[in-house]
Amino acid sequence: MSEVIIHPSATVVLLHDDADGIKTLLLKRNAKVSFGGGEWVFPGGKIEAAELEKHADDAERVAAVRECKEEAGIVLDPDALQKYSHWVTPDFMPKRFSTGFYLAQLDNQLPVLVDNSEIVDYRWVSPAEALAQYARGELPMMPPTFVSLNDFVRFQATSELLQHCQRRDPLVFEPRMLRHNERVYLLYSGDCAYESADASAEGRRHRLLMSESGYEYICDQPI
Repeated sequence: MSEVIIHPSATVVLLHDDADGIKTLLLKRNAKVSFGGGEWVFPGGKIEAAELEKHADDAERVAAVRECKEEAGIVLDPDALQKYSHWVTPDFMPKRFSTGFYLAQLDNQLPVLVDNSEIVDYRWVSPAEALAQYARGELPMMPPTFVSLNDFVRFQATSELLQHCQRRDPLVFEPRMLRHNERVYLLYSGDCAYESADASAEGRRHRLLMSESGYEYICDQPI
């Protein structure tokens, strides 16, 4: 079996504040697309070869800005993006990506223009409401989106989230699967079983429980 290619990619999380707190933009992918069809995602996609060649270290930012314009019709300044995290698709997946996640603060809620081809709908929503809609089966999403929203919930304002990110290195997620007692987990760095895959290990939990009823993010220490 040939090795699965890992595609360099970039994602941007658009954030603005209103009277109720943080709002973020989620886009619905067309159910017919080959990866993440029907899922709600942050704007993003693969980095183009020309971007990698021309922009080198800034390719993620440049690609994030391009994807945001293509998918949502919103133009961003690449220099204003704040690196938040980096996700690598697990090795058991048929398609793999190495994706930089960036935060972009907006002064207000901007109009969104989707192409009705790859992207078919959008919502400006608070992290808490997005998770509530997910729990009701209204907003299907992939683990990186779900985990990020769970982290955002604890912040009252975008500035607070950005300041927190400036004080630490970007989070790195390279999930490892663990099966235990008929349950399936994705383990993240810092979890007590991340290195050993020992289900009986005791210590910090930083993992995602995956079940037919949905995801449960387990993180007993703030990230």
